[in-house]
Amino acid sequence: MILDIGLLIFLFSNFLLIQNYWFVLFTVFLTSFGLAKLNPKLYAQIIEAADEKIVGTVVGTLGSLVTAAVPIGSVGLVVLYNSVSPDFAYLTAIALLIVGMTTLIFDKRNVSPDR
Repeated sequence: MILDIGLLIFLFSNFLLIQNYWFVLFTVFLTSFGLAKLNPKLYAQIIEAADEKIVGTVVGTLGSLVTAAVPIGSVGLVVLYNSVSPDFAYLTAIALLIVGMTTLIFDKRNVSPDR
């Protein structure tokens, strides 16, 4: 997950600084590959951790959040891109990704002695 977030930071940095088409394709491919590997593991962990009476509710809620977050985030970045500046939109995306990465790195609940 942290690797995918790092790749997305590099992708937005490319948009901001370099604007290399091949770098965009390579980064999107690697990010998609990593997320495809992550999704089954994430859902398996959710099913294992959630109470069996609410697994469907938890998985459905997570699916709804992911489905809603993509267009909301896209619209938000497009509005920033068009109303403020492209650089501000890219920097905002990078800042949000860094916040997410920091949260994942310093989340104490992910640390367990058997892993």
